[in-house]
Amino acid sequence: MNVKPVTLAGEHVRLEPFSTEHASDLWAVGGNHPELFQYLPFPVTSEEHIAEFVKVAIGLAQSGAGVGFVQTSVADNEEWPTVKKKLLGFMESKKSQP
Repeated sequence: MNVKPVTLAGEHVRLEPFSTEHASDLWAVGGNHPELFQYLPFPVTSEEHIAEFVKVAIGLAQSGAGVGFVQTSVADNEEWPTVKKKLLGFMESKKSQP
């Protein structure tokens, strides 16, 4: 089966195929939250690890073997930088809760 990357958008969430541009944003959002990566089959402890993960996901998509997605919000038709800021704020608020 040959799987082609597509963007899927619903009322609240958009799934975008991984691109190399997502790596630094994923690290910015999740770098201080190792629990976000606990179910991956390898450690993610640096931006370089995220970049490698994204590179593998892109390679799978290019080979037709699968497609990895980044989930973003579509609330108010927000663009990724706005979503990233909100995610960072949410993750920081979670850190301060007991």
